[in-house]
Amino acid sequence: MKSALKPWRQILGLLILGLLIYLLDLESLLALVANSDWILLGTAALLLFLENVIVALRWKTLLVPLEIEETTGSLLRIYLAGHLLSYFIPTSVVTDVYRAFTFRHRGRAVEVASSLVVERFLGAASVLVAMVMGGFLVAAEAQHLQIARPVGIFTAIFAAGCLVMVLAVGASDTLLRLMPARWPRIASIAERLAEGLRQYATAPRALMVGGGLSLLIQAIRVLTVFTLFRAFGTDVGLGSCLLIVPMAYLTNMVPGIGSRLGTEQGVFVVLFGLLGIAPEPAFAVSIANVGLGALVALPGGLEFLRQRELADD
Repeated sequence: MKSALKPWRQILGLLILGLLIYLLDLESLLALVANSDWILLGTAALLLFLENVIVALRWKTLLVPLEIEETTGSLLRIYLAGHLLSYFIPTSVVTDVYRAFTFRHRGRAVEVASSLVVERFLGAASVLVAMVMGGFLVAAEAQHLQIARPVGIFTAIFAAGCLVMVLAVGASDTLLRLMPARWPRIASIAERLAEGLRQYATAPRALMVGGGLSLLIQAIRVLTVFTLFRAFGTDVGLGSCLLIVPMAYLTNMVPGIGSRLGTEQGVFVVLFGLLGIAPEPAFAVSIANVGLGALVALPGGLEFLRQRELADD
């Protein structure tokens, strides 16, 4: 966790955010906010809450092969608490670390971590599917060849990451045997993690349902951004959102540079700009997406305080 607290990511995000604000037409930006549709903004907030509920349902589904039973409401509270933490400790893994940490009192934190690894893999696959579908829709709407290179780079990186993850799981036994004897604690944790991952080899139903819910999560994220553009009076094709929104979330997962404030706004401005969207509405949509997401996650603060009391006990 120490690396997560290093200020480099925050500094980079703030620098990007400051540069964008300097380059944007603030008068136009303020006019967009003043004339925004509050009903559509509220709709976007409801969609963000629905996304969190679906995330909790996916997590519950992936815990079944590990024989860990938990209510959807409890998992939702835990996820919201971890999600809220990610706004204060801007790293892509803080939410997952917190979610696994909450199961420490049961001695199941490592097994829960294996469910989160599978969840990341399913999320990555759903991002690739969304980007491919978005690419076809954008091509059908208009010829935006300038977007082809960024899409190709993002797709190649994500495909390589998925391949590495699959190979690592498949070679877990070999990797464990290579660990030095002086690392018994690390080897024990890695073995339990690998054993948890093996449980999914005999749980195709959980993987299929989890994969379907991952696609639904991507659809809700895309629809949220599409709704926010409408709230700010900007006409953006659904295919454009389907192509770019997963890429923005992917950028947030990149170690060292991903950040909801700064980096994400830069991705929105640049990539939507390649499709002919003005920078001001793209920036406003990204900021609103982050702000509403934090607002929806606020109830997670109560769960965080409850977990702290359990830790003190």
